[in-house]
Amino acid sequence: MMSLTCKDAAVAWTAAALCMAAFALPATAQAQEQLYLEPPPGWEKAYDTRQGTAEIRQFVPEGQNLDDWSDMVVVQVMHGLSTMPPDLFLASVPGQLEKYCEEPRFGDIQKGLMAQQEAAFQIVQCPLNTLTGRGELSMFLVIKGQSNLYALQRAWQTPSYLGEDAPIPQAAMDAGIAYLRAAKLCSSLPCR
Repeated sequence: MMSLTCKDAAVAWTAAALCMAAFALPATAQAQEQLYLEPPPGWEKAYDTRQGTAEIRQFVPEGQNLDDWSDMVVVQVMHGLSTMPPDLFLASVPGQLEKYCEEPRFGDIQKGLMAQQEAAFQIVQCPLNTLTGRGELSMFLVIKGQSNLYALQRAWQTPSYLGEDAPIPQAAMDAGIAYLRAAKLCSSLPCR
């Protein structure tokens, strides 16, 4: 069971390299491993690149963009990194976030299985991102595949909330968890 205790660092992790697999991203020709995650209805791709061995895609609702967003989904596919445990990958987030966040808060890293794959989940809060002047909350789900490591992120950007809880309604938090849990890692087609 995933608990809700902390908030996020959408910008730093996004910059670190994330990839949204909205329609099945093949991991390697050999493994035929694919991540399947539909973007939310009405959302559009705002960023798509490959940085070294990582594919990065970001999605925002129609009318938002990378400079002005309040909701974002990011998925990173790190090819060939399946040897890294998901919780170890999440443990690297504080070092990245603390560079630009005042009073960061980190929820417990929760480990488990997702469709027989090793996975880890964490909520991270950044009450004040010094790069944007806004607050952020992110949920991270990292899944270890046969060939790759997959990092999924659901993020919200808010007004700064130093000394307070993030102004994200519980219903939105619950929907964010449900959205991330809908991701599928498949080894055959079709991936549904």
